[in-house]
Amino acid sequence: MKKGLSSMLSLVMIITSIFVIPTMAQADENPVLPISGTINNVCPANSEDYYAKDELRTRYTYVIQSPGTLRINVNASLTGYDSDGQFSVQFRTEFSKKYFISDMSSGYKGYVNDHVEYEILPGTYTFELCTWGNDSPVNCEISTSFTPKAQSFYADNNTVTNVIAHGNEISLDKMYYGVFPACIQESSTYSELTHVPTSFSYKFKFTGGNLYAGFDGERKNKFAPFWAAYNSFHLYDGDGKSVQYSTYNNETLLYKNLKAGEYFISIDNWAGAYSFYLTQNFNKFNGISATTTKKTSKPKKAKIKKVKGYKKALEVRYAKVSGASRYQIQVATDKKFKKNKKTVTAKKSKTKVKISKLKKKKKYYVRVRAYKSVSGKKVYGAWSKVKTVKTK
Repeated sequence: MKKGLSSMLSLVMIITSIFVIPTMAQADENPVLPISGTINNVCPANSEDYYAKDELRTRYTYVIQSPGTLRINVNASLTGYDSDGQFSVQFRTEFSKKYFISDMSSGYKGYVNDHVEYEILPGTYTFELCTWGNDSPVNCEISTSFTPKAQSFYADNNTVTNVIAHGNEISLDKMYYGVFPACIQESSTYSELTHVPTSFSYKFKFTGGNLYAGFDGERKNKFAPFWAAYNSFHLYDGDGKSVQYSTYNNETLLYKNLKAGEYFISIDNWAGAYSFYLTQNFNKFNGISATTTKKTSKPKKAKIKKVKGYKKALEVRYAKVSGASRYQIQVATDKKFKKNKKTVTAKKSKTKVKISKLKKKKKYYVRVRAYKSVSGKKVYGAWSKVKTVKTK
């Protein structure tokens, strides 16, 4: 009896090993995509199917610990014959309620060396890799790097809300930072970059009057000329009604004569790191002096030490002037420096200049002045006292 029972248990264990273990293997997690790191993968042949079947896609799990920019590079090449020598590498991932598909084509060069950047919040995500248009397998080397970005309030893939009343409390005269989710390729247009269906909300109390709002971000140059602050920064009053700005430039909005009360901010139509502030005193917050133009001091008056006449020439010696960039030496045959005038320029290291091709046995009036260059403009000092000399 015991022997029979023992045999039955052994049979059950064998059956379990056959049917249960494969089920457990199917439930195993995807391999990890290292952040930062490198993996190698061989993508099977997929000659036509843009929407590759499950068995043709490799899935990875990746974990993002903080907000920032995830860059995924791919270097891929065919392992064998291909009818037209072209193929595409495809990345797929999903975050912030948006499914992103990125295709990178080899063209006729026959290989792919490209990258995608994900502006992303903390969370655990799935990354899918496949190729299409390839008659033979493709060797893919995938490398990743991550750059963390500042974020004033915690947000992850699950906490983002479009309800402005749930926004974080902020105050005036302080800079705030965040990261707006996006998938970015070199060829991406503004509309393609900014279609993530989410927004970031903030709220604040205001005592009334004029309000300046400044909005900036790392990728604003990529958006130009299709973007200004009002595309991404939106102000609402306590009843949730949109408040129209009075004036603006690319990064700053001015709201005039606001009533006291609670206000809300919604930020959308953006991609990547951003920053913003609210203030009633624009110049003070941005460190701008009330006097917008700073007076530039002129070089001191130059001084001629000696002049000496030569045959159809003369020599001028003068003292150095502190801070001068160059010197101007001017000669003429009249006191008003209008007749037979000639002007030469000397380097700041020179204290002696010889001027030739003058009229012989002629009395010349000589003067010198220093100048310095400030922001591409010349600032001149006063002319020296006039000296006279006769050529030979």
